[in-house]
Amino acid sequence: RPGGKIVFTGVGKSYQIGKKLSATFTSVGTPSICIHATEALHGDIGLLAPGDCVVALSYSGATEEVLRMTEHVRRSSGSSSSERISVLGMGRSSFSPLGALCDAWIDCAVVAELSDSVNAPTCSSSLMLAIGDALAVLLMNRRQFGPADFARNHPGGHLGRSVTQGAA
Repeated sequence: RPGGKIVFTGVGKSYQIGKKLSATFTSVGTPSICIHATEALHGDIGLLAPGDCVVALSYSGATEEVLRMTEHVRRSSGSSSSERISVLGMGRSSFSPLGALCDAWIDCAVVAELSDSVNAPTCSSSLMLAIGDALAVLLMNRRQFGPADFARNHPGGHLGRSVTQGAA
Protein backbone atom coordinates (compact mmCIF):
# COMPACT_ATOMS: atom_id res chain seq x y z
CA ARG A 1 0.00 0.00 0.00
CA PRO A 2 1.42 3.42 -0.84
CA GLY A 3 2.80 5.15 2.25
CA GLY A 4 3.03 1.99 4.31
CA LYS A 5 6.03 -0.17 5.02
CA ILE A 6 6.60 -3.91 4.79
CA VAL A 7 7.04 -5.48 8.23
CA PHE A 8 8.56 -8.95 8.17
CA THR A 9 8.19 -11.15 11.23
CA GLY A 10 9.09 -14.67 12.25
CA VAL A 11 10.99 -16.76 14.76
CA GLY A 12 14.15 -18.82 14.25
CA LYS A 13 15.28 -19.32 10.65
CA SER A 14 12.15 -17.56 9.38
CA TYR A 15 13.17 -14.45 11.32
CA GLN A 16 16.64 -14.62 9.75
CA ILE A 17 15.03 -14.83 6.29
CA GLY A 18 12.85 -11.84 7.22
CA LYS A 19 15.88 -9.77 8.22
CA LYS A 20 17.55 -10.43 4.88
CA LEU A 21 14.37 -9.72 2.92
CA SER A 22 13.76 -6.49 4.84
CA ALA A 23 17.26 -5.31 3.98
CA THR A 24 16.69 -6.11 0.31
CA PHE A 25 13.28 -4.41 0.15
CA THR A 26 14.68 -1.26 1.78
CA SER A 27 17.73 -1.10 -0.48
CA VAL A 28 15.56 -1.34 -3.61
CA GLY A 29 13.11 1.37 -2.59
CA THR A 30 10.40 -0.28 -0.48
CA PRO A 31 10.55 0.83 3.16
CA SER A 32 10.78 -2.23 5.39
CA ILE A 33 11.66 -3.46 8.85
CA CYS A 34 11.88 -6.87 10.46
CA ILE A 35 10.50 -7.49 13.94
CA HIS A 36 11.11 -10.70 15.86
CA ALA A 37 7.63 -12.00 16.75
CA THR A 38 8.58 -12.44 20.42
CA GLU A 39 9.85 -8.86 20.67
CA ALA A 40 6.68 -7.67 18.93
CA LEU A 41 4.65 -9.17 21.77
CA HIS A 42 6.77 -7.21 24.26
CA GLY A 43 6.42 -3.72 22.77
CA ASP A 44 7.92 -3.71 19.28
CA ILE A 45 4.47 -4.11 17.74
CA GLY A 46 4.24 -0.36 18.37
CA LEU A 47 6.34 0.08 15.22
CA LEU A 48 3.34 -0.94 13.09
CA ALA A 49 1.15 1.78 11.60
CA PRO A 50 -2.01 1.89 9.51
CA GLY A 51 -1.22 1.11 5.89
CA ASP A 52 1.62 -1.27 6.73
CA CYS A 53 1.74 -4.84 5.48
CA VAL A 54 2.94 -7.56 7.84
CA VAL A 55 4.64 -10.49 6.12
CA ALA A 56 4.37 -13.36 8.60
CA LEU A 57 6.97 -16.06 7.91
CA SER A 58 6.34 -19.50 9.40
CA TYR A 59 6.90 -22.69 7.44
CA SER A 60 4.69 -24.71 9.78
CA GLY A 61 2.10 -21.96 9.98
CA ALA A 62 1.77 -22.85 13.66
CA THR A 63 4.59 -20.88 15.34
CA GLU A 64 3.02 -19.67 18.59
CA GLU A 65 4.64 -16.21 18.70
CA VAL A 66 3.84 -15.49 15.04
CA LEU A 67 0.24 -16.55 15.59
CA ARG A 68 -0.11 -14.37 18.71
CA MET A 69 1.38 -11.36 16.92
CA THR A 70 -0.86 -11.85 13.89
CA GLU A 71 -3.95 -12.28 16.08
CA HIS A 72 -3.08 -9.03 17.88
CA VAL A 73 -2.63 -7.19 14.57
CA ARG A 74 -6.02 -8.48 13.46
CA ARG A 75 -7.75 -7.39 16.68
CA SER A 76 -6.16 -3.94 16.86
CA SER A 77 -6.14 -3.02 13.17
CA GLY A 78 -8.77 -0.57 11.96
CA SER A 79 -11.67 -1.65 9.80
CA SER A 80 -11.33 0.89 6.96
CA SER A 81 -8.72 0.27 4.28
CA SER A 82 -6.77 3.40 5.28
CA GLU A 83 -6.54 2.27 8.93
CA ARG A 84 -5.96 -1.40 8.26
CA ILE A 85 -2.73 -3.36 8.57
CA SER A 86 -2.78 -6.16 6.03
CA VAL A 87 -1.17 -9.55 6.64
CA LEU A 88 0.53 -11.73 4.05
CA GLY A 89 1.63 -15.18 5.15
CA MET A 90 4.39 -17.32 3.72
CA GLY A 91 4.75 -20.98 4.63
CA ARG A 92 3.81 -24.56 3.86
CA SER A 93 0.02 -24.36 3.76
CA SER A 94 -2.72 -21.75 3.70
CA PHE A 95 -4.79 -24.32 5.62
CA SER A 96 -2.60 -23.73 8.68
CA PRO A 97 -3.59 -21.66 11.73
CA LEU A 98 -1.52 -18.77 10.32
CA GLY A 99 -3.10 -19.11 6.89
CA ALA A 100 -6.53 -18.64 8.45
CA LEU A 101 -5.43 -15.25 9.86
CA CYS A 102 -3.93 -13.85 6.64
CA ASP A 103 -5.38 -11.67 3.91
CA ALA A 104 -3.19 -13.42 1.37
CA TRP A 105 -0.85 -16.43 1.35
CA ILE A 106 2.22 -17.44 -0.63
CA ASP A 107 2.75 -21.18 -0.68
CA CYS A 108 6.36 -22.11 0.06
CA ALA A 109 5.83 -25.88 0.39
CA VAL A 110 8.72 -28.18 -0.45
CA VAL A 111 8.72 -31.95 -0.94
CA ALA A 112 11.54 -32.43 1.57
CA GLU A 113 14.44 -30.70 3.26
CA LEU A 114 18.01 -31.65 2.25
CA SER A 115 18.74 -34.02 5.11
CA ASP A 116 16.97 -37.35 5.49
CA SER A 117 17.95 -37.58 9.15
CA VAL A 118 17.27 -34.05 10.46
CA ASN A 119 14.34 -31.92 9.32
CA ALA A 120 16.34 -28.66 9.50
CA PRO A 121 15.06 -25.82 7.29
CA THR A 122 17.15 -25.89 4.13
CA CYS A 123 15.05 -26.12 0.98
CA SER A 124 12.06 -24.42 2.62
CA SER A 125 14.08 -21.45 3.88
CA SER A 126 15.84 -21.09 0.51
CA LEU A 127 12.48 -21.10 -1.29
CA MET A 128 11.06 -18.50 1.11
CA LEU A 129 14.12 -16.32 0.46
CA ALA A 130 13.90 -16.70 -3.33
CA ILE A 131 10.20 -15.85 -3.40
CA GLY A 132 10.80 -12.83 -1.15
CA ASP A 133 13.61 -11.61 -3.41
CA ALA A 134 11.32 -12.00 -6.44
CA LEU A 135 8.68 -9.87 -4.70
CA ALA A 136 11.29 -7.19 -3.99
CA VAL A 137 12.23 -7.09 -7.69
CA LEU A 138 8.56 -6.92 -8.72
CA LEU A 139 8.00 -3.92 -6.44
CA MET A 140 11.25 -2.35 -7.64
CA ASN A 141 10.05 -2.63 -11.24
CA ARG A 142 6.55 -1.42 -10.38
CA ARG A 143 8.00 1.68 -8.71
CA GLN A 144 10.43 2.19 -11.62
CA PHE A 145 13.31 2.10 -9.18
CA GLY A 146 16.38 2.49 -11.37
CA PRO A 147 20.18 2.64 -11.14
CA ALA A 148 20.24 6.26 -9.91
CA ASP A 149 17.83 5.37 -7.10
CA PHE A 150 19.89 2.31 -6.22
CA ALA A 151 23.07 4.40 -6.17
CA ARG A 152 21.42 6.86 -3.76
CA ASN A 153 20.71 3.98 -1.35
CA HIS A 154 24.22 2.46 -1.67
CA PRO A 155 26.83 5.18 -1.16
CA GLY A 156 29.41 2.82 0.40
CA GLY A 157 31.28 -0.38 -0.33
CA HIS A 158 32.26 -1.94 -3.63
CA LEU A 159 28.66 -2.26 -4.81
CA GLY A 160 27.96 1.36 -3.92
CA ARG A 161 31.05 2.61 -5.75
CA SER A 162 30.30 0.57 -8.87
CA VAL A 163 26.66 1.72 -8.99
CA THR A 164 27.51 5.36 -8.15
CA GLN A 165 30.16 5.50 -10.90
CA GLY A 166 27.75 3.92 -13.37
CA ALA A 167 24.94 6.33 -12.47
CA ALA A 168 27.13 9.44 -12.65
